[in-house]
Formats: sequence, C-alpha cells, structure tokens
Amino acid sequence: TRYISVTGVQTCALPIYFRIFLRELCDDLHNALGSGNRTLVCNADSTLLPTSVAIPVALIVNELVTNALKYAYSATEVGEVRVRCALHDGGLVLRVADDGRALPDNFSLSGNAGLGLRMVDMLLRQLHGALTIERLERGKAFEARVPLPADA
Repeated sequence: TRYISVTGVQTCALPIYFRIFLRELCDDLHNALGSGNRTLVCNADSTLLPTSVAIPVALIVNELVTNALKYAYSATEVGEVRVRCALHDGGLVLRVADDGRALPDNFSLSGNAGLGLRMVDMLLRQLHGALTIERLERGKAFEARVPLPADA
C-alpha cells in the first residue's frame, strides 16, 4: 500500500474495483443525462485498478458518455450507448460507442474537437495511452487503450 501526501494529510491509495465503479458511474450519468429514449449498456472485466489509472479513466468515461448522451441523438430519438472496459495485452481497452449521429466529415481531435475531447486526449497522454475514433455504419465509437503499470 502506498501513501500519498495531500496538503500534509496522509491517505491510503487503495486500488479500485473498476467494474463496480464503472457501472455506478454509468448509472449516475444515465440518471443525470439520459432520457427514456436511450439506454446505456455498461460491461467491464473484473479488475482492480490503481487510483492513478482509475481516476483519469473515470474522467474519460464521464466525458465520452456525456457527449454521447447529450449530442448523439435528437430529443426524441431512440438510441443505445455502449461502454465496454476490458483487459487486453497488459493494458486496458475502453470503448464508448453510440448508434446516433455521425461525426462531421471534417472532425479531428487536433482540429475541431471541443474542450472535453481535448481533455480526454490530454488524460490519455498522461497515461501513455491512445484514442482512436471509428465511424460506424450508424454512429461512432471512441476507443482508448491504456497500458497498465506492472504492479496493477
């Protein structure tokens, strides 16, 4: 167990059961932003993550799911947002996909992404991860890949 000093107070940095945490986060986001027209499906492998990874990944999930629920659909449109978090090749793969509106043809993270997606990009750089964006037949998917520390 490691200890972190925050303004002189010692706190224990315990690992987080990310599957449970992610489901609760998705439930909270759906309750706050969802409508009866949209479902939010959340699946995650059972894993313990260090807080140094879990917190930035949770912020990434928050931003991507919020964007999907707020902007992928018209007010009355029915849709599904899918969140998947899996362990793969010594790292974490997070995928947030929706079946709503497509991204504009000229969309790029470096060009016209909003503040939230730029924050996602910055958090992934801090984690030495990467983000890919896939245009689906209907909707889009954001996939973040994050290497995990050897002691995770």
